[in-house]
Amino acid sequence: MQIRNRADKPNLENIFNAMPDGIVIINQQCEIHFLNKTLEDEFGIYSGQKCFEYFQGEESPCSWCRRREVFSGETIRSQWYCKKNGKTYNLVDAPFQSSDNSISKLTILRDDTERKLAEERLHTQAQRISVFFNSLNDAILVHPLKEEGFAPFVEVNDIACKRYGYSYEEFLKLSATDISQKSDSDIHRKRSQRRKLLQTKQMVFEAVHIKKSGKKIPVEINSNIIYESGKPFILSVVRDITERKRMELQLRKIQQLESVATLSGGIAHEFNNALNIVSGNIELLQMALPGNEKVGSFEQQAMASIRRMSKLTNQLHAYARGGRYKAKSLNLSTLVKNALPNISPGLCSDIEIDTDLSENISCIMADSGQLQMVLSAVLSNAAEAMEGPGNIHIRTREEEVDEVLSASHPGITPGSYVALTIRDNGRGMAQETNNRIFDPFFTTKFQGRGLGMAAVYGIVKNHDGCIYVDSELKNGTSVNIYFPCENENE
Repeated sequence: MQIRNRADKPNLENIFNAMPDGIVIINQQCEIHFLNKTLEDEFGIYSGQKCFEYFQGEESPCSWCRRREVFSGETIRSQWYCKKNGKTYNLVDAPFQSSDNSISKLTILRDDTERKLAEERLHTQAQRISVFFNSLNDAILVHPLKEEGFAPFVEVNDIACKRYGYSYEEFLKLSATDISQKSDSDIHRKRSQRRKLLQTKQMVFEAVHIKKSGKKIPVEINSNIIYESGKPFILSVVRDITERKRMELQLRKIQQLESVATLSGGIAHEFNNALNIVSGNIELLQMALPGNEKVGSFEQQAMASIRRMSKLTNQLHAYARGGRYKAKSLNLSTLVKNALPNISPGLCSDIEIDTDLSENISCIMADSGQLQMVLSAVLSNAAEAMEGPGNIHIRTREEEVDEVLSASHPGITPGSYVALTIRDNGRGMAQETNNRIFDPFFTTKFQGRGLGMAAVYGIVKNHDGCIYVDSELKNGTSVNIYFPCENENE
């Protein structure tokens, strides 16, 4: 069909057909007067249908069509999703005066499908990145790379706000200097550090960060260079390594104790040999000078000292790996019940001891004499922690150690254990004291009394067990001891 308007341009049809956008002219009765080649190629040959039939396959005019406004002289811009071909179009509807002076609707359709899909993909990708960004258990901090010093953060994730105690808006007013220990900040703000990061594109280091509350936390920082609009930014993944540092400290402590235990075993062996020689010679002296009162007096004092030193030697053996034990199958609850009457009289009379001893627990392979030494030493420590009347609670039970407990206490592996807990309501210990409780000859008393808890540690370790202490100042102390069930050793 040839198109004519008041300018009567004979090449208008050719112009419309040459356009990549779709062009359609529709009269006020919804009849199509003109359809350019782009639309015919897309929707097929036009054969007298009305616009809503041809484009939509509908039987009546589209409810969303704004043809009346266009016929009144308005130009309308909108977006249209075509159900027939599944594409999205940007529409421009404008009034068009035909040669008979009637007003029709000229519609330009620009295919916007690819752009729309790309926009949706970007939106979906942005949502996915946002979910990933905010679901990590590590803090993520982003700031521009300055030649020296630190620029304010431009982006942080949710866990960073939660961990440091700042709101998102507050965080964006801060820089790395505001959350870092000064010594760390001074090192990493230097130009040399910037050059190194630009060269390597990544740096991993440890530092100390400071929360809004003022609490300091050890962190591992993985800093990477990223670019946005050609400008370099630092994206840092910050991991709280408080638990890892605690575990490393525990492992070092265990290694130190193992080293000292090995040394103690050697000392005890040599010391015991020397005591045997001394006691043997005293006996020979008695035989050589029988009835000599002065010699007898000296001999009694020497033998008393030998007995005290022999007891210390036994403690050294107990602490050292490889001590001589007579292990047999025994019930820990029964052992505690039978040992308490012998231990209790040595404690202060105003200390109350109550028990919760499980009858239905597995047996363990252990030396009863050594375990009584453990019970006696721990109870003595608990009693001395009291400042006046107090309470000591003793509990036995069977417990399944899982991966969580095993991970937090090096030296104990997952499995079935018989557990002994001795809890007191005494003054408790500071963390510094707790860290040294198993050190040989360490004591908070004015005068030390031997190996004490170090011997306890050695005995428990020699029974393939585990011991750890929970304590806080003014909140008492709990000593937790785990022995593997007898069937776990089979």
